[in-house]
Amino acid sequence: MNISIIWAQAKHGVIGYNNSIPWYLPQDLIWFQKNTIYKPVIMGRKTFESIGKPLRNRINIILSKNKKINKNFDKCQFTDDPKKALNFVRTHKEIMIIGGKKIYEIFLPQASTLYITDINALIFGNVFFPHYDKKKWNLVFEKYFLQDYLNLYDVCFKIFKRKNEV
Repeated sequence: MNISIIWAQAKHGVIGYNNSIPWYLPQDLIWFQKNTIYKPVIMGRKTFESIGKPLRNRINIILSKNKKINKNFDKCQFTDDPKKALNFVRTHKEIMIIGGKKIYEIFLPQASTLYITDINALIFGNVFFPHYDKKKWNLVFEKYFLQDYLNLYDVCFKIFKRKNEV
């Protein structure tokens, strides 16, 4: 089982503002879907609530200590224990960690792959991706997209593998 983390960030590591994503980039949504479809996704309660429903064609695991969370969703597993979250999907080849910040912090030490969308823009936010040692990762994929009428910012999609994994 490989643990992968996927996120989009503006300059200075901004990943959110008041429990939402402060940009709309269709190209990034395509990248996200392409890299998470048919794979289990683990997310925190706030991320799940911001999406509003389970992601289709994926096993959705919501990690939360909040006992009042609405658990009336098909195709979702709810737990307050990261080990149990992984245990739900232990037979899968790749598990995608999709946010938010606290969930990234929990799984970053175990991750073998990072899928990053770098947005070439200074965007105001109050949530930042946690610090990690970039020297421990090798860039294995990089693709640039220039802004267009649908995507307001230039972006670069990157995949990194942990150095001891390459």
